[in-house]
Formats: sequence, structure tokens, C-alpha cells
Amino acid sequence: MVWPISGGAAADIISSPFGPRWQASRGHYEYHAGIDIPALQDTPAHVVADGVVYKVGWLSVDSGLAVIVYHAALGYYTAYLHLNSALVAKDQALTQGQVIGLVGDSGTTDLMHLHFEIRLTSSDYPACTRNPMGYLRRPEASVPAIQITELQARPPYSMTVSVVITASRQELDVNQVCMTVQDRMTGAIVDDQMIDLNRRFAHGLRSARPGWHPADPFPL
Repeated sequence: MVWPISGGAAADIISSPFGPRWQASRGHYEYHAGIDIPALQDTPAHVVADGVVYKVGWLSVDSGLAVIVYHAALGYYTAYLHLNSALVAKDQALTQGQVIGLVGDSGTTDLMHLHFEIRLTSSDYPACTRNPMGYLRRPEASVPAIQITELQARPPYSMTVSVVITASRQELDVNQVCMTVQDRMTGAIVDDQMIDLNRRFAHGLRSARPGWHPADPFPL
């Protein structure tokens, strides 16, 4: 798969990652089902792989003008939201890299950007969505250096551990954290697990948005 926006700084910036996020204007958490890639108005948006146009139009007031493409060889769909204009038609066959529309700010949005999604099915939205960063090759981007600057329990021996991470660039999309717990006296590993940050409830999310759930979530 290719990156849906080409050229310039847009190839290395994500203004909003996948997953739960706080919407200050609405006063509650919302599930952000894709990634936001900021770009100037009418920047070309490219289809990430060969496919067929499944749907073109306004999916909802929030999504604005959108194009959804089905990729038979991959077995899932990609969605391109908030477009200023669409340059393809339903059932049209597409080749990887073809321009499918121009970036805009249609629908509910505060800035000019392309909202991009991976959908495993054409229904059960948003539970069918997955983090696009697990599928895309991101151009012009090096893996950022990260450093744990604080790791402590308050009070000591608390079940809650605070972790502060610093990174070499502004945007950092942490997807998974490997956690190992050792016995202080023997050094034996008593717990070893990978925590997937894309499949969890954000703190307070259940009460803030009753009924919302991503696919197979679990609380941390």
C-alpha cells in the first residue's frame, strides 16, 4: 500500500491518530476511526492499492464527501473522507496511486485534511475499523527515537505505574507497549504481556459515551 497523500510535509505528519480522543467542543470522548493527514485544499488524494470504488458521496454530516474503495486482493476497504471533490465513480476500477479526489474540509472538521480509514467489512462501523498505521508504508519518515524519562509508582508498590515518554518529533503514534513484571526478590517474571493501545477503553470513555465500543475492547 502507498501513502494516500504524496509530497511535501504532508507525507510525514498525522494531525490526529487512530483511537479514542477527547472532543473538547462536544465535551466527551469519541472514537476516531482513522488517521488525519493535514494537507492544503485540493491536494490530490491517492488510492493506496488496486481496487474498485464501492461508494461515493456523503456518508454522514460528519464525514463529508467520501470515497470508499474495496480491495479484493487485500480483503478489506479503504475510506477517504472530508474531500473537496471526488474524481471517481461507483464501480470504477482503480490502480494503485490513482487520484480519487481532492483534499478538502467537507463535513464536520476544524482543518483541511484527509481522514483515512481501514475497514475490514462494509458494515458494523466503527468496530470494523483498524489502525491504518499497521497497514501503510509511511514515506519520508524515520522511526522516532523515544526515551522513558519517568517511570514510577505513587505510592510505592501501587498497582498504578506512571510512564512519561519523550520523543524526537511532535507526533508520536504509540500502538503497543510490552509490559513485564518481575519479582523484586527472585527476579522471576510474574507477568508478561503486550498491551494494544488501539483496542482499549480510554479512561472515562464508558461513562462518557454509553454504548460505544471498538472491536473486542478491554480496559487497561
